[in-house]
Amino acid sequence: MKIKQVTPSIKIFFVSLVALSLGGWQFGFYLGAYDTIFFHYVFSVWFISLAFVLAYFFLPKAQRPFNASALFPLIMPTVWLLLEITKAVMPDNTLIYFTSTIFGVVTLCFCVPYIVYLLISITQSEALNLQPKNLLWYLVLTVFLIFAIAYFVGKNHHIFLTCHDFQISGEAIPENCWKNTME
Repeated sequence: MKIKQVTPSIKIFFVSLVALSLGGWQFGFYLGAYDTIFFHYVFSVWFISLAFVLAYFFLPKAQRPFNASALFPLIMPTVWLLLEITKAVMPDNTLIYFTSTIFGVVTLCFCVPYIVYLLISITQSEALNLQPKNLLWYLVLTVFLIFAIAYFVGKNHHIFLTCHDFQISGEAIPENCWKNTME
């Protein structure tokens, strides 16, 4: 099968689609299969946001790709992580528990998309200028659909995977996995 001539916008669309869908798939599947957000995702958000904050202060003012107002959503993951540590040290403190939960929700729903936006804006700004304009919305919609499908597959992993599949991949075995007796 011969591929037609691909425009630069379509190339950028597919590169962005693959990169974002891969992250969305892994996050969605694990959230569905284990009903939790794994620590490595939390730490990834934290160290990326921290790297942006440090870069802001290390770069000369004239070369900073974003202004100081971007620092607020970038420090939220650090505050959330500190609240999580405080929550572990003081597990009976209701105020810390609820504050940490609120910061976690805000970080996941608003700060993470903003961090992704900054990352794309700086490293692959062409993706934000896809032509026609609806390609950007198709990109966002497709990644969201991939996440939703991954979450569904993760929630219903017993239909798709056996306990053995999780075991040989080195993953933790979910409680409700399918124990294939023929293995």
